[in-house]
Amino acid sequence: TQPLCFIDGSTHDMRIGYYRDTYSRTAEGWRLKTRAMTFIRRSGVHDSGRPHAIGRPTP
Repeated sequence: TQPLCFIDGSTHDMRIGYYRDTYSRTAEGWRLKTRAMTFIRRSGVHDSGRPHAIGRPTP
């Protein structure tokens, strides 16, 4: 797990969350296989952007 923090340059609004990575071992060494990003909302709810996430707008 790797933490992340995005800060808007003009408003200084901040979004925090984390990446969850999986790796694959190849003949050339370890390679990134998948990466999932999850934001942590102000309420403390973790939103990974999947359709089951509560409060996610319908496209």
